[in-house]
Amino acid sequence: MMASDEYISLLTKQWAEIQINFSRDQNTLVDNRDIFSFQFTQDIDGVPYRITNVSLLTDGKFWRSQINRVPV
Repeated sequence: MMASDEYISLLTKQWAEIQINFSRDQNTLVDNRDIFSFQFTQDIDGVPYRITNVSLLTDGKFWRSQINRVPV
């Protein structure tokens, strides 16, 4: 887990250095009015990780998100 500032900094760095492939082993878990969640696999330092994104929506906008990654 990391703070939002740390995550945004890391994500900005990743987008600049590498291309994140959201389509590798992508799976939509939930997609409805209140919540959106999906998973994908990404290699990080040669190790494949399963990354899960869960976002809560309010008034049709992302309100809060949590991202978890585990090695597979």
